[in-house]
Amino acid sequence: MEDENRTELNTSTFETLRPVVAWLGELMDFQAICVKEFCSNVAQLAAAKGSKLVPEGLYTALIKMIDVLQKMDNLKDMKACLQNDFTR
Repeated sequence: MEDENRTELNTSTFETLRPVVAWLGELMDFQAICVKEFCSNVAQLAAAKGSKLVPEGLYTALIKMIDVLQKMDNLKDMKACLQNDFTR
């Protein structure tokens, strides 16, 4: 009887957490793609340092990308901090 309850509890826990874990995986993939694109664009700018032609909006887009990545990092830090505060 106890094994059946444990199996049912584990199954329901898994089904509840599955969408959240999938969403976190997608978020991590998004972050990896952003970092890769950012590095690619900075390398492109470094290669064209002698040229005065820089696509308009590229710097703005790069700054916005850094802002999003920084906010994601801050959310991660806040969540860790909240978990530590509530354990008391």
